[in-house]
Amino acid sequence: MKRYNEEVTDDEVLWGLLDQGYTDFAKVSLRGLQMSRLPNMKGCRVAEFDCSNNRLTTLKGAPEVSGTFDCSKNRLVSLQYAPAGPLDSFLCMDNRLESLAGAPQVVEREFDCSFNRLESLEGGPSSVKVSYTCSFNQLKSLEGAPDDVRGSFDCCWNRLTSLRGAPQEVEAGFKCGNNELVSLEGAPPHVTGEFDCRENQLVSLAHCPQSVAGRFVCSHNRLASLEGAPPGVKKEMDCSFNLLESLTGAPPAVQGRFDCSHNRLVSLKGAPTGVRLAFNCSSNKLDSLDFCPQEVEMDFFCSDNCLTSLQGSPPGVKRDFDCSGNRLRSLAGCPAGVSRDFFCRDNLLTTLEYVPLGVSRHFNCASNKLGSLESCPPGILGNFSCADNRLRSLSGVPAGVEGSFDCGCNQLSSLDGCPPGVQGSFICSRNKLSSLEGSPQGILEKMDCSYNQLSSLRGMPKDVTGYFDCSHNNLESLEFAPLSTKEGFNCSHNRLKSLKGAPLGVEGSYDCSHNCLETLDYVASGVTWRFDCSYNLLRSLRGAPEQVSWHFDCSHNRIISWEYLPLHVQGKMIVEGNPAGTLDECRNDHLADVEGD
Repeated sequence: MKRYNEEVTDDEVLWGLLDQGYTDFAKVSLRGLQMSRLPNMKGCRVAEFDCSNNRLTTLKGAPEVSGTFDCSKNRLVSLQYAPAGPLDSFLCMDNRLESLAGAPQVVEREFDCSFNRLESLEGGPSSVKVSYTCSFNQLKSLEGAPDDVRGSFDCCWNRLTSLRGAPQEVEAGFKCGNNELVSLEGAPPHVTGEFDCRENQLVSLAHCPQSVAGRFVCSHNRLASLEGAPPGVKKEMDCSFNLLESLTGAPPAVQGRFDCSHNRLVSLKGAPTGVRLAFNCSSNKLDSLDFCPQEVEMDFFCSDNCLTSLQGSPPGVKRDFDCSGNRLRSLAGCPAGVSRDFFCRDNLLTTLEYVPLGVSRHFNCASNKLGSLESCPPGILGNFSCADNRLRSLSGVPAGVEGSFDCGCNQLSSLDGCPPGVQGSFICSRNKLSSLEGSPQGILEKMDCSYNQLSSLRGMPKDVTGYFDCSHNNLESLEFAPLSTKEGFNCSHNRLKSLKGAPLGVEGSYDCSHNCLETLDYVASGVTWRFDCSYNLLRSLRGAPEQVSWHFDCSHNRIISWEYLPLHVQGKMIVEGNPAGTLDECRNDHLADVEGD
């Protein structure tokens, strides 16, 4: 037998070698050559053979393979002529297979038939020693699956209503999520890795594996009880997005994370007494943290409940804490050691007393009744939001904030105390500001100073790479406006007579409506999405952008001619309230929707 030890990556080269009498190959890789048929290698031996990402409708001509055989991403409707095996791995995913007939019966490592049209596993391998993947098919039964899989088994995204026929010995993970399961009957009794049955129609955990060494995920089902859950879950348990009113049946201890959020819990009775990393009970109906695990070391989330007190919180939380969306009037009981993120937005707080002083990344106390930021953590470097409070001053804001800063919807008349190093978004809208002096100068995203009392933009940063909104002020000039904004510009509802000074580089939407404009001089040339110049004193559209991909509104002006009308408006065009007459004579194929007289 003539042996070729180099890798073959070209079909023409392969044909030549076959003509020379070679019958034994180390590796043949014909991936992505747009082949519609295989070279005739019947009777040849190949250690590794890859014919994936072609246009094959048959495997006729395939050689005998001892290692990995990859025929994925073709147009195969049958596995006839596939190597008989045993093989190291067999990969046939992303084809048009309706049957596994012809598949090798023994696969030493990986078998993957995902992304096909299979309704049955009959004819597939009877022995797979590492991993078996049959996800993204149309399976209604697991009959035909191997009895044991020494690695992982994945049957997600099918039409299964039960797990009858599933392997009973799975040494790694077992995934059956995104099916139509109403029962776990047939599940393996023990899973060494994770067990994931999320997004099914389960109303009970009966027949659930009794030991899960990895994660246990049963989220997004219809569970009203955790009775039947494995008593030993070593890493994580996720039972979120169910109908749970109680945690009775939960394992006594979870070494990783425990998530029971988005249920109907009125009490934490039954919760694991030991949760080492994180505990999430947000989006329930809790009015108390009684029975809360006390050993949580990293993260704790109890947001969007009915809590009036944080008493009972785990005292040792060291990283993230979120108690937003409750009825708290005090932060008493909050863990003192939180060091990364702290969120207490949407409560009834009038003071930040008891807030952890070591918070260093993100802080959000928006939508409360705070009149002062005293006791605010001094070392915050990430995002900071104190929006929608009763603040008259920014005194107490950490000076080192470098992320986004939101102080909108307060009673501020000055930006004194604003952190100078903000590089994300800067929002100071809906205040009583008459000046932007003190604004950060390095904004990289959005800036919104709308709904204030500004008569000048002095103090603005020179560049805003995101969206810039200075609408609903008293501006008569755009002097000091940023030179460019990539996502959009809004100067509507002011007293502008000219757009001189407006950003010249605007790539998104542009709104200069409800002003006193007589011309469109100085309009940015790059507007591509939406342009609104309605409710002005315009007599001409000279200067308007030539192409607007979505919305063009020039209504309620004094336009007497449709000259300079954009010719390529793909969305809605509104022209009503002008003396120029109708647009019938100007219609073209690009005006999809025209509203006018």
